[in-house]
Amino acid sequence: MKTFYVEAGHEARHRGVWYGPGILVILEDGEGVEVFATANGQRGACIGSYTYMQLDATSPPRGLRANLMHAAA
Repeated sequence: MKTFYVEAGHEARHRGVWYGPGILVILEDGEGVEVFATANGQRGACIGSYTYMQLDATSPPRGLRANLMHAAA
């Protein structure tokens, strides 16, 4: 399991569900997440699509922040 928070100015879509800033996204092996930029409350372009294997808590992509509590566990 990998977990990331959505950063301010971004939204994420995982399993067809939208996650706003500050919300925790939980990914299981084989899943993926798409990250979108937002401006003035409007969803913008997709800035990245990542598979479980591509995501690294020590170096999260733009728009996602590592869940340090989970990484320390």
